[in-house]
Amino acid sequence: PGHHQLFMHACDVSRLPDGSFRVNADWTQAPSGAGYALADRRVVAHAIPDLYERVAPRPTTPFAQALRLALIDAAPDIAQDPVVVVLSPGIYSETAFDQAYLATLLGFPLVESADLVVRDGTLWMRSLGTLKRVDVVLRRVDAMYTDPLDLRADSRLGVAGLVEAQHRGTVTVVNTLGSGILESPGLLRFLPGLAGRLLSEDPLLDTAPVYWGGIAAERSHLLANLSSLLVKSTVGGKSLVGPTLSSQQLAELAARIESTPWQWVGQEPPQFSSAPTDHAGVLASAGVGMRLFTVAQRSGYAPMIGGVGYVLASGPAAYTFNTVAAKDVWVRPTERARAEALPTPAPPAAQPAKTGAGTWAVSSPRVLSDLFWIGRYGERAESMARLLIVARDRFHVYRHHQYTEESACVPVLMAALGGITGTDAGGDVGDHAEMIAVAPSTLWSLTVDPDRPGSLVQSVEGLALAARAVRDQLSNDTWMVLAGVERALAHRAEPPDSLTEADALLATAQSQTLAGMLTLSGVAAESMVRDAGWTMMDIGKRIERGLWLTALLQATLTVVRPAAAEQIIIEAALVACESSVTYRRRTAGTVSVAAMAELMLFDATNPRSLLHQVERLRANLRDLPGSSGSSRPERLVDEISTRLRR
Repeated sequence: PGHHQLFMHACDVSRLPDGSFRVNADWTQAPSGAGYALADRRVVAHAIPDLYERVAPRPTTPFAQALRLALIDAAPDIAQDPVVVVLSPGIYSETAFDQAYLATLLGFPLVESADLVVRDGTLWMRSLGTLKRVDVVLRRVDAMYTDPLDLRADSRLGVAGLVEAQHRGTVTVVNTLGSGILESPGLLRFLPGLAGRLLSEDPLLDTAPVYWGGIAAERSHLLANLSSLLVKSTVGGKSLVGPTLSSQQLAELAARIESTPWQWVGQEPPQFSSAPTDHAGVLASAGVGMRLFTVAQRSGYAPMIGGVGYVLASGPAAYTFNTVAAKDVWVRPTERARAEALPTPAPPAAQPAKTGAGTWAVSSPRVLSDLFWIGRYGERAESMARLLIVARDRFHVYRHHQYTEESACVPVLMAALGGITGTDAGGDVGDHAEMIAVAPSTLWSLTVDPDRPGSLVQSVEGLALAARAVRDQLSNDTWMVLAGVERALAHRAEPPDSLTEADALLATAQSQTLAGMLTLSGVAAESMVRDAGWTMMDIGKRIERGLWLTALLQATLTVVRPAAAEQIIIEAALVACESSVTYRRRTAGTVSVAAMAELMLFDATNPRSLLHQVERLRANLRDLPGSSGSSRPERLVDEISTRLRR
């Protein structure tokens, strides 16, 4: 759009043995890697602060600022406060983190095809109860998949009618649909000539030598050197690595080239400089390359001062840029760069007339659904961790006193775990000896076995999956906490033979998970804006806490038991509900089912009670956009509240 039709460009560059640089590939379809480069800089600056401060590489953040302003400036002229979105294939894309991190840094929503709709030639984003017009789309979906109506009919990654909307000029799509043609290997052969003819300039960097089958002399060279070239099809872009092909495969390829020579090019394999790398604690030499980025502005192209570096796999895999590690690329500042870095007030004309303020506070139904499940899975993991800690603690207290009345609390708690998770947790075993025999393995699997339905690790995995789908909505603290919890639960499926060792591992996993869930709850409570997204997350939290509470009380309080057993069971349930301190303060140590029920069911001042969850749920439903006060969910919540207050 505008003066520069190619909005964003990336190129893979390597250094040759003579010290010169060469471009091995251009990326114009939907260039990836800028998010990785920006994230790597942040990580490296924290990991090696002394070296970072000593070298003081030029920052990469100005590129993100330039990209954001360029996206806003690319909006159609009719847009006053443009809405900009980043269109992603989804969380299963191999560059999902790159897309989400970049969207977060830019402050624009990360959307998928289900979040968008075209009506009357205009692109809209679905929001809760309404539609929000979209003015600019930074696409990370290949053009062929962006519109199932006009392009690839089987695509589930695109928006029907997007091509028409772009043609009408109601939305700007960058990179522009069709820009991927510049990645065609057939153009590489003619790139220097095109630059001279169209721009009256020579390329600043050379590209790898290319031989096109459509020219007789070059076709002869191509056929004679198939075993040492990268052979690419100009139709579909398929690449074949000559050094990895057998004699029969080379012969078949030569026949195909002879039949349609204009469809094939051969490229000299890329050459990479080497650098010392640490591989499994061993210092070794490996090829390195880097990807560099530029973004179009009114005055020209703004480069990222740096980029994403990569360490290449050994052998022929390096020819196709198969990487084993990403690196941060540092550019040391010169005296001129230091002078240019001094803050100077920008002239008014340099400031964009548009702000992109219209993008703020827009959440699609998909995002709201994922936030709802974040609330549910987070509360489920917290409640599960509490109950597992209590059950494990009571098991170790009474496993040597299994014939006392108090030991009845162990099968009751195991049955509660089974009832809540919908699985057999060993609580229905009649003989205490049998129960003790199965309890350790049951507690282990309910904590760390990802294949066990309802296990703690399953809840954490569900939370992480939902969080990845809305990565742009969550702070960096969230990922730090989640990573710690996932590491704590990353144990083998079978417990150690030593009961002491297994118990120590379980204690660590359960306590760290509980601490992590409490931290996430605090981050949400103190850092998230109270918009529709936070409301949906809190709705999920209240529903899950209410379901867990009723299931736990049903398993522990609905059967008459001996007084000694009943007291231990009530105390254990109170600990699992995080209400034991409140209970002791209010009852002076007297334990009874009635007092427990009053506190956990009917006390609206207790944030763990069922009535409190219902009241919070009612307030949240009222706060949602478009609330009428008489919708079916609101009527059901009112009915539950009335019953609890009788």
